[in-house]
Amino acid sequence: MYYIGIVYYLWQDGLGPRYWLGDMEQISAFNILSNFTFTHGFNPYWITSVVPGGWSITVEMTFYIMLPFLAKRIKDTNKAFLFFYLAILLQGILKVVLLKFPFIAFERLWKEYLYLYFPSQLPVFALGIMMFYIIREESSANRISGLMLLPLPLLLMIQLALGANIFFPSHVLFGMCFVLLGAALSRYPSVLLVNRVSIYLGKVSYSMYIAHFAILYWLSKTVFFQFFMKFGSAGLIPMILFVFLMVAVVSTITYKAIEVPFQNLGKTLIARLENKSSYVV
Repeated sequence: MYYIGIVYYLWQDGLGPRYWLGDMEQISAFNILSNFTFTHGFNPYWITSVVPGGWSITVEMTFYIMLPFLAKRIKDTNKAFLFFYLAILLQGILKVVLLKFPFIAFERLWKEYLYLYFPSQLPVFALGIMMFYIIREESSANRISGLMLLPLPLLLMIQLALGANIFFPSHVLFGMCFVLLGAALSRYPSVLLVNRVSIYLGKVSYSMYIAHFAILYWLSKTVFFQFFMKFGSAGLIPMILFVFLMVAVVSTITYKAIEVPFQNLGKTLIARLENKSSYVV
């Protein structure tokens, strides 16, 4: 799906200047190639300039590469908390150093890159691992070491008292909220949030993410937005709902026509590799 997104958005937007290219004049061949290898997150000019929102895909792929290493070492909730603190420390140190010693001259793009790139998002992945162990083991919350738990409320209180996101950036605070939400839903799956619609939207959410930029682009070429904005703020909700419905319909098609067939192909290839390896002595 992402590869199709690369081809489509290059056709839609061309190779010329755009916001996420900063002071670069056009998309380079290496930029395009890096998107096919999911390594575009290692360059501020490449991280999200080909596919809108492509920064999150490269960040996720980087985490997937690390996951086998992490899974062997993070075995419980306490180690997940420790990994979270280390991730917070790493992103904080890197931000201070890299703001002082930027790799590129274009200041605006560099600052935005330091939000999008992997070290900045690593604490959110750490929170996901933490949530996994909290949900997986019903009594794990009771086995959290006080030493591991204590820094979290203390740092949060200091941050609230100072009125600045000195320890936990806004996106990490949102991640904390989702840990609480995920833990709560694992114990009480309220039908308001866990139902057939939300579960289905979760299945097609990847296609929705890739496709919604294109749908918004083509809607902007019509009188669609002007029509709803004639009604002022009253037109905002029906406009959002209509766009959401369109994105869901298109994503259902791409999910069934692209994602599922290639997921099945991947499963087949993995099964063959596993069967082959089982014969190796």
